[in-house]
Amino acid sequence: MLLAVDNHATRKLVGGRCARLDDACLISAGNDGVGRDSTGRVLRGTYGNVQVHMRRGGRDLTPDLARHHPEIASPRERLPSDPSCTQALSATPQILFTNLAAASALLNALLLVACDDLHYAEACFDVRDALMRPVQLLARARRA
Repeated sequence: MLLAVDNHATRKLVGGRCARLDDACLISAGNDGVGRDSTGRVLRGTYGNVQVHMRRGGRDLTPDLARHHPEIASPRERLPSDPSCTQALSATPQILFTNLAAASALLNALLLVACDDLHYAEACFDVRDALMRPVQLLARARRA
């Protein structure tokens, strides 16, 4: 399943459902947005990631979406004052390029899964720094 949504509550809901299946492959991608995050760090809208949650025979081969992401595990409610994606795009056009990079990263992960050559559970990227790297590498034995 490919998941490209713009909120953590939906990621948590879909991820939780996949975590109850015997066999599943969930690939999720997104951007970090702009403004201050919950720690006060200023986000510039150029960072994103792709996560792959795979289950076989009722066993996790990779971590679920929320395991290393508290923003997914405990999503904050969307406030009426929060900008929509369309509003964010007009205010911060780099979001468009970050979303394109997220879509590309999602498709790259899909290709690796289809070829049984996935070697990471999560990759992060920053379009400003022209950087993409795996965050959680998988051992060959775990991919079987």
